[in-house]
Amino acid sequence: GQSAVVSDNEVIIRGNSNVQGNVYGGYSHRGSVINNKVIIEGTPKFGPETVLFGGRGSRNVNLKDGKVAPFDVVTGNTLEVKTKNVVVKDVKNFEKLVFNVAVNQIKSNDKLLVLTSTEGVELQKPEIVKVSGKAQISEEEKEQILKEKNKDINVNIDVVLQGKPSKNIKNLKVVLVNAEGGLKLDKLPETISRTEKGYKYEVKFQQDAKNLYAVINAQLVK
Repeated sequence: GQSAVVSDNEVIIRGNSNVQGNVYGGYSHRGSVINNKVIIEGTPKFGPETVLFGGRGSRNVNLKDGKVAPFDVVTGNTLEVKTKNVVVKDVKNFEKLVFNVAVNQIKSNDKLLVLTSTEGVELQKPEIVKVSGKAQISEEEKEQILKEKNKDINVNIDVVLQGKPSKNIKNLKVVLVNAEGGLKLDKLPETISRTEKGYKYEVKFQQDAKNLYAVINAQLVK
């Protein structure tokens, strides 16, 4: 979009796709980009500089008709990882991360999403925008705009099991996000407890300097 709202798109990358560029749930130069979804499944390969974006707009905020662009490029944007060993440079502008874990195939310490940015990864930070030099506004107004545009994302992280477990699972620890350059997430997600048809499961979260882990317990029920 140029100035339109770009929303409710679904971008699915599957099979053995080879994607060398960036991936966008949506892009609007001067409009909001909200409620879009990027889904990764299969065994795709990405380029060394690939960034997955929930939404994206101009990175240089400017004023027109009293409004500040870019508008909202974060709200409702979701990344859904339905496989393992997804290797990209970074992920930006996602409000929700959903990890679909194939518990009957995955092993302890398998990595689902690997982020290679040498500068480290801050999941709650949106892509940084700056104020255009053409904007005729005071330094105080610039500071206020940047504070709003670059405020932290309240990231929602969910873990869903793919299919019914073939047996009870005890303390299966998988790496949801690995970032060798350092991973920052200010607070751990809350424990998940769900009952599905034929089983129930619980997911607890742990983190260290480079990883966000899910510890999964599942029990078959009649």
